[in-house]
Amino acid sequence: MNIKKIIAFVLAVGLVSAFTSCNKSSDSSPSETNDSSSSSVANETTSSDDSKSEDEELIDAKVVYQDFDDGIVMNIGGFDVTEDEYKYYFAYAKSSMDEGNESYWDDDGNFAKINSLKEQTLNYLISSYTVYKLAAENNVELDESDWDKVNAEYEDSKVYYELIHEDEGKVFDDYLKEIYCTEEVYKESFARTILEYKVVAALYQQDFLDTHFKDYICAKTLLVKDTIEYETDADNNPTDTPKNFYEINSEYSYTDEEKAIIEKLNSYAQAKDEESLKNTLPEFMELLQSRLDAGESIDSLMQKYNMSSEASVDGNGNYKGDYIAPYSMADEFCDVAFALEENEISEPTYVTDYGYYIIERIPFNDEELITIYMSDAEYSYAEEYYELAMKTQSDMEVIYDTDYDKISVDFVDSSNETEETKNTEETTTVAEDNSAEETTETQATEETTTQGEVE
Repeated sequence: MNIKKIIAFVLAVGLVSAFTSCNKSSDSSPSETNDSSSSSVANETTSSDDSKSEDEELIDAKVVYQDFDDGIVMNIGGFDVTEDEYKYYFAYAKSSMDEGNESYWDDDGNFAKINSLKEQTLNYLISSYTVYKLAAENNVELDESDWDKVNAEYEDSKVYYELIHEDEGKVFDDYLKEIYCTEEVYKESFARTILEYKVVAALYQQDFLDTHFKDYICAKTLLVKDTIEYETDADNNPTDTPKNFYEINSEYSYTDEEKAIIEKLNSYAQAKDEESLKNTLPEFMELLQSRLDAGESIDSLMQKYNMSSEASVDGNGNYKGDYIAPYSMADEFCDVAFALEENEISEPTYVTDYGYYIIERIPFNDEELITIYMSDAEYSYAEEYYELAMKTQSDMEVIYDTDYDKISVDFVDSSNETEETKNTEETTTVAEDNSAEETTETQATEETTTQGEVE
């Protein structure tokens, strides 16, 4: 999971928020007043105001209170919501409503604005807790490796934040305070994103593989073309000036043997001697094979030599591979690629009209698959997940702490707001993902994985 963001709100918004709009009606929230408090217990209501309309009384009749332990604000679908977590969402919803202008709340004589604020906070929480409910119903849990990822992501965010604010002397703990967040809440947001991916995979992935992707493979491919390429002019038209076959890149290491053969290939290219270049390529491919045999990774060789513009990389600079359907490539390519076992690398294979390929078949990437079947309208899984999430939300009972009605607009200390807090809709992205990735706390659906051809 590559969740590379320092964020002020989208900590907990994943696929549920992408495919569901938690539009709970007001019967999920008490019809509170700013100065009233409840002394009732579970399954009892607090209102005795004879002036209330029948509709308001029906709403109150569905409100359930319970005297929870200190630090618990409510229970959603069987899961306790802590004051720390509630405060974070409350602060975000408040900032979104008043945009930093505290006078916004001054004319709220009928408490309509605070009620709306609390309802929006509840909606955010219900959307997030839908993930926990779906996970429990489908026996999905995080394992030790998942929590290792969570802790690593947290440390990455902390290091990055303090690096970019080094001149200001800011530390990450201060940032968390500014957005009314805690380390536990922040980490839990990452954990929830991973959990949601696992839920979606548990629900739909096997069916997707069996139904739509049963004949596909995933492979990394290193292509070495057997033609000379030419420079282009300002209008992108080819000129008569040949390019070097390869440029030595100072970022990578080369053996003396590699440098020598690159120099030879470049000389043939500059002389426009395509026949000599073609005759030398088998020698070059044998050299690449020897580098693989010596333990160099295909990723390393692709970085130096791959001539395919289709290959995409992940946040660590490793090639992700392409999903390839039978007959989507030349027969010479498919005959080799589909005969490979997972994690097996082919010998250099010549494909007419393309050049030489070295192919590594790799396992399917769960997150990449989720991106495919949850973002492509060709498949129905996104709609199914939307409907399931909405049904789950509608069945999630909300029980409020007896002190819930006391929560006012001053629940978060306005004096603690900074410019960074007031602009919480903006997101500072950790610029480590070279694949021009989104966002997404998880949002798996914001990235698009290319299916099909390698070249």
